[in-house]
Order: sequence, then C-alpha cells, then structure tokens
Amino acid sequence: RINALVARTRRVRVQALLLQHLRAEMPKVGSKDRKQRELIAGIEDVFYAVMKRHNLPAGDFPDVSKFRHTLATSEAPGARIPYPHGTRTH
Repeated sequence: RINALVARTRRVRVQALLLQHLRAEMPKVGSKDRKQRELIAGIEDVFYAVMKRHNLPAGDFPDVSKFRHTLATSEAPGARIPYPHGTRTH
C-alpha cells in the first residue's frame, strides 16, 4: 500500500509541475489560443524540460499521447491552462 501511495504522489507531483510549466509559457496578453496549440503540439519538449529541470525519472511521467489528448479536449477554445490544485495564489 505504501508503494502505491508513493507512486501516486510522484505522478501528482509531475502533473502539477507540467501544468505549472505550461502556465508559465502562456503569454499574459496576445494570442493564447495559438500558443496553447503550440505547447500541446510540442508536449514532448515540455516533458523533457520539466524532467531535466526537476531531475525527475521518465517513468514518473504520464503517457504523452494521453496527456496531449486530455489537454486538447479538456480546455475550451481560448481558455487558460488550469492551475494545479493548491498552487494558485490570490
């Protein structure tokens, strides 16, 4: 049970870091739709950048195609990439 908890914690941490990185790459003003499409299309580069920056093993990352599909289908056009739970500052 502890191993399952540790694995889940690592996956959640990686997803939070990925979303944080994606949000940081989004422009404050301008064409957010275009930039979001570019980021989703190049998600492999985002995975690699987060992996290297935080020294994480590749096995902790979700499947690239599933993650891309989730990002592409969960966001309404023009919507911003969501904050990971608990990281938004007011």
